[in-house]
Order: sequence, then C-alpha cells, then structure tokens
Amino acid sequence: MSAPRRILYVQHTADLYGASRALLHLVEALDRERYAPLVALPADGPLVGELRALGVEPLIAPYLQTLWGQVVRSWRVVPFGLGLLPSALATRRLIRRQQADLVHSNVWTILSGALGARLAGAPHVWHVREILPHSGGLKPALVALSLRTADRLICVSESVAAQFAGRRGAERVRVVYDGLPLEVGRGMRGLGSGARGLGLVSGDEAGQQAPSPKPQATGVWQAPSPEPQVPGDNELRIGVVGRLHPQKGQADLLRAFALLDPGLRSASRVLLAGGASPGHERQAEELAALARDLGIAERVSLLGFVADTRDLIASLDLLVLPATRAEGLGGVLLEAMAARVPVLSTRAGGTAEVVDDEETGLLVPPQQPAALARALARLLGDPQLRRRLGAAGRRAVEQRFGADSMARQVERIYAELLG
Repeated sequence: MSAPRRILYVQHTADLYGASRALLHLVEALDRERYAPLVALPADGPLVGELRALGVEPLIAPYLQTLWGQVVRSWRVVPFGLGLLPSALATRRLIRRQQADLVHSNVWTILSGALGARLAGAPHVWHVREILPHSGGLKPALVALSLRTADRLICVSESVAAQFAGRRGAERVRVVYDGLPLEVGRGMRGLGSGARGLGLVSGDEAGQQAPSPKPQATGVWQAPSPEPQVPGDNELRIGVVGRLHPQKGQADLLRAFALLDPGLRSASRVLLAGGASPGHERQAEELAALARDLGIAERVSLLGFVADTRDLIASLDLLVLPATRAEGLGGVLLEAMAARVPVLSTRAGGTAEVVDDEETGLLVPPQQPAALARALARLLGDPQLRRRLGAAGRRAVEQRFGADSMARQVERIYAELLG
C-alpha cells in the first residue's frame, strides 16, 4: 500500500474558537491510511495540545500572516503588505521541507498558505468560512486572489459560496458544511484528551487553563474567582459562546434581556463565554458597563475564555447567536443542537442554513433587540417548546452535520487534485 499523502493545514491562530475546532474535527475524522495531516500554526496555544492528542505534532511558523480587521483598518496594512513575500518564501520552504503533497488553508484571511503553495508548485485548497464586509476594494481583491491561487475553494455554506458566484474560476467552489464528531444516539465526542473539562481563564491568560467545576455566575466579572459560586438550580441559563466582538451581538442580547418582564429576568441568567477578539480587547469591559447601565449586571456573567465548552453548552437552557452581520455558518449552533440545547439565532448568512425556523430553532432579524426579546420570552416561558426544538436540533445534526460526512467530502476534493 502506498504511503499516505501529506496534507499541510495552515491555520491562522492556535486558539480553540470556531475555525480551530472545525480543523480538529476534520483532522480527527481524516482517513489516516490515505492522508497524513500536518498543521502549521503562527504561535503556541490551546490548539497545540489538542492536535498532539490526535497524534499530530504542530509546526510553529511565526511568519504566517493573517489579514485581521485591525490590520486592514490601520497603518499596519503597510508592514503587512511588505511582509507578504518573505512570509510566502518561508512558507514555501516549510512546504518543501515537510514534503507536503497539498496545502489546505483553513480560513480565508490567512494568505501565507496560498502564496507559499503557489511558489512551491503544490495544489492548494482554500477553506472559506467567512462572509466579509465590503471594505473598499479589499474584498474584491481577496476574491480575485482566491480564485487565482486555489485549485479548490471549500465554502462552509451556500451563503459563503455566493461571494464567488459569477466570477471566473467559480467552478472550483465546493460547499461542504462543517461537521461534528457524533456518537449517534448519544452526545458529541469531545476534543482530544488535551481538553480537561471546563476551564475558565481571563482574556489575558487565554491559552492557559484554570480548572473550575462550574462557570461563575455572580454578576458581571472579568476573571475567574478561586471559589466560583454556582447559580441556583431553578435559574434559566442563556448562553452566548464565542469571541467577544461587536459582530457576535453580545450587546444586542443584553439589550434584549433588559426588555424582558422583570419576573422572567429574575429567574434567568446570561452567560457570555469567550475572550476578546484581536482589536477589541476592551469588549469585556464595555459589555460589563452596558449591563450596569441597563440595570441587569447581577443577572449577567462574563466567563472569559472557556477551554472546553461542551459542559458549559450542555448546562444551558438556551443558546443564542445574536450576530449583527452575516455568519459563515455558526458552528456553535451545531454544538448546541448536538447537545439537544435549543437555539435562537439571528437570520444572518449561513445560520439560516443550520437552523430551520420553528423546527430546529428560532430565527429573528439581526440588530433588532426587541424581536430578540420576544423570542427570548417565548422560549424561556415554554419548556415544552425548548424540549421540542432541542430534540429536533439533535436529529438535524445527526442527519446533516456529521464530521465523518464532512471528512469524506473533503477527501474527495483531495483525490480530485492528487489522483
């Protein structure tokens, strides 16, 4: 039997948010007899331990360049542009040194993999998970670059794929939904053995673990307490899990929560789990201040970075994704649905492809806290509805969003390019 083909995944960060978790699920489900995964990361972080638990030793490559929002909107774009060629040359050396047969860039905004693969003469797959805003001429330029440098573009939803419609080279686009590692009839298989339960850390300590049996829930806070207090058993738990970023809509959820009937508010708690996004380091402080201004601070908990969100999500009565603009897919919705937790999301891009409104969850328009509040009140006041949506959500994930199905589709793309 021939040796497995070597696939070099180029990842933009070593965190454990959406794209990183999707990469772990793909690597875990990959047929190792046919494909040997290599993963290049720009720095150390929580993802490193998870990859090692799957038998993959990460390659730390600090020269990898990612087009972050704060780079585009500032003078940093100049040194970023000047550093592209050195980064591409260094990535080419990595590709050749590792004898990679194919390069797979795991997010759209990391450019080093595409340029390095082009210079090395290796096939390149670009995984597009984002729906980018129109930032002047940047998005058209990135679309054109993608179609010129990728042999295939894997889009995580039809909404993402629409960004390439009608462009020359769009025939190379494939839609493959992200998938979760499921044990049918049970829950979701966890991350690798590197995930040690529910760990809470502050934004400054992202990447390190501070074990805690339960999330703290004693009002707005920025870092874990050595002895976290647990909310009452009768408290309804509303969770948002993801980076703290204006696009994720945490502020809209707080405004919606403040509109609820006082009796319903007093029986509920909002849990915001996630560290700040690059360029938005003060987001936690701003959300805490907003909660105080709205008079709901005692009903809101900022949990910081959560290393393994499975226990947290499973403990929720409701997961909310109040995105203010289009999401590529909304992977956290899948995780909640897999755990039979009912979901409420804004109808924003790929979320409408995950959630069937009134069947597997509820959808509301983005940036409308009043509409979000009405849906919240409906779900919090109707346990039977929550149970029905949770069960239907689990069935939908089993039928459409399994990691094995995702991996087989990606492997077919590799086979098209490698023979």
